[in-house]
Amino acid sequence: MLIQRVYELDPLTCPECGGQMPVVALIKPPHASTTGKILRHCDLWRSSPARTPPANVGKNGIDRGLRSDSESNELT
Repeated sequence: MLIQRVYELDPLTCPECGGQMPVVALIKPPHASTTGKILRHCDLWRSSPARTPPANVGKNGIDRGLRSDSESNELT
């Protein structure tokens, strides 16, 4: 329900046929490594190289983008 509210889509609706998909399992920490094993078994694993941090983010993870004092910090 929360995913549906945030992303405005139903995660249990099949993207191909529009039918309702059942929840067959729930994996939570500390067994998160199981997710990779399942995806590899189903040939759905997509590995990608690690991304570098954006250029405007400092070592402490704070965005150091140039902003004027008059610019609003609100999300649009």
